[in-house]
Amino acid sequence: MWRNPWTLGSMLFVVVLTVAAYWPIFDTSKEFVNWDDDKYIVGQPLVASTSSQNIKRMFDTKSTVAANYHPLTMLTLAIDAKRGKMTMKSFMQTNLALHVVNAIMVFMFIYLLTDRNVVLAFLSSLFFAVHPMHVESVAWASARKDVLYTLFYLLALIAYLRYVDTGKLLFFAITALTFLLSCLSKPMAVTLPVLLLAIDAFRGRLGGHLKRAVLEKIPLIAISMYFGLLTVSIQAAVSSGLVDTTTYTQWQRIIFALYAVLQYCIKLVLPINLSAYYPYPSELTPTNIPGFMIAGAGCVVAAVAALLVYWRRRPGPRITLAVFGVAFYLITASLVLQGVSVGGASIADRYTYVPYVGLFIALGVVLEHLCDIVGSKRLAIGLVCAAGILFAGISRERTSVWKNSETLWSDVIRQFPFEFGTTAGTEVVTKRGVVYAYSNRGIHYIRTDRLEKAIADLSILYRARVHHPDSFRALGVAFQLNSQHPRAIEAFTIAIQQGDIDYQAYRARGASYLLSGQPERALEDFAIVLQKQPGDPLTQQAVGQAEAMIASR
Repeated sequence: MWRNPWTLGSMLFVVVLTVAAYWPIFDTSKEFVNWDDDKYIVGQPLVASTSSQNIKRMFDTKSTVAANYHPLTMLTLAIDAKRGKMTMKSFMQTNLALHVVNAIMVFMFIYLLTDRNVVLAFLSSLFFAVHPMHVESVAWASARKDVLYTLFYLLALIAYLRYVDTGKLLFFAITALTFLLSCLSKPMAVTLPVLLLAIDAFRGRLGGHLKRAVLEKIPLIAISMYFGLLTVSIQAAVSSGLVDTTTYTQWQRIIFALYAVLQYCIKLVLPINLSAYYPYPSELTPTNIPGFMIAGAGCVVAAVAALLVYWRRRPGPRITLAVFGVAFYLITASLVLQGVSVGGASIADRYTYVPYVGLFIALGVVLEHLCDIVGSKRLAIGLVCAAGILFAGISRERTSVWKNSETLWSDVIRQFPFEFGTTAGTEVVTKRGVVYAYSNRGIHYIRTDRLEKAIADLSILYRARVHHPDSFRALGVAFQLNSQHPRAIEAFTIAIQQGDIDYQAYRARGASYLLSGQPERALEDFAIVLQKQPGDPLTQQAVGQAEAMIASR
């Protein structure tokens, strides 16, 4: 492969275009965002040191981050934090380097899978490298787990193909090792054993030997089951990581998953209106599913059924490869298609990072067929290069969204704003926006001392009567810092009423009571805080101030 000038030229083109597309991520004004960066990097104890003791702590299964276990990811983040002194540049250098290497790995995987089809390998590698849907996984520091697990995942696939071609156990051992490293980077890698069976089917290795193929992969299946069960147990123990299996029926969740497939397919060829957060349709309720979601799910089922029927009636190398590409996509995306609802987002750009490789394969097969009809392979290569350059331009523009928290959440709000109207003299929400976008941008404004903007964002959530204690606590802080203590008390009270016992809100409300001349009410709130944290010095100091105020009357 390395002696083929077309191969080297293709990969060089991919590398240069990728670096050009992502160069803006090295802008010195780029900052960490207040969406997981605070959990993974800023203030994360596991990232603070690369000492042997801290590395040992990373690999302890009790040391979880954001309800996940990915110690290898945390180790790379710690290394970047140390070598770059917690500057964004070092994290972006590693993310981009991993992404470029991943693009080369995609080329190698398709090249080996398709018996040296350089054109298809080039298409898949190029689109993987510069597709706008992949910007989130590269330009977001906390998405390190995506680019890292993919590296080992692709290495495992390549090693397995070498094992299939040569029969050497060394390559199977490399497959198992890189699979383990992939799982240690992100649990989403657990789909690999199923994908290897799909490769067996594509290569004709099954043919009455399914039992042998499965037994051969017992070590990989054991690794997959271990990390799968570990992830389930970790998320079950953390309320923020617990998936929703009760709000919607299983049939409704299947429709969500199929509709998500349709959305991903549309954005594959038409990457517009991208967002860091895609909320479920506002019409969606536990008892109602919008007709367009049902229709979209039906279209996906019909398309897959038609492909399989055509494949069975007119089998051939190309249609078999296209079926494999679709299978690759469905297998690798199966854990994130919202068959089990996770959070409030219907899809996410980062979920396409590996799965899109399968759709790129299928797209390449279609393009090759069109070339045969037209009779010009050069035309195909020209179209691929033109599309790659177009995608690279969109990706370059998209990197600006991840510049800081304000640009990130402003982009989401631009596409999904709250809108209000009036019904019978009462203000109602006519279009539901993304709560997290307003809340996180408001918090960013508080941290950058732009209180009026913070109050404007967080007040929209107050008007919309959303159930989100963190937002109302933040609104109370904004009013408090702006010396509007009666309004701060009201916001803190709403935060307290909406969730479990919120000791931060009680302490903050007590401070506003104290500053507004109501020491008795302040003491009531401080007493609740001290029940939980009896030795808290700030609360004890505030109690002393309240008692002194009462005594001086």
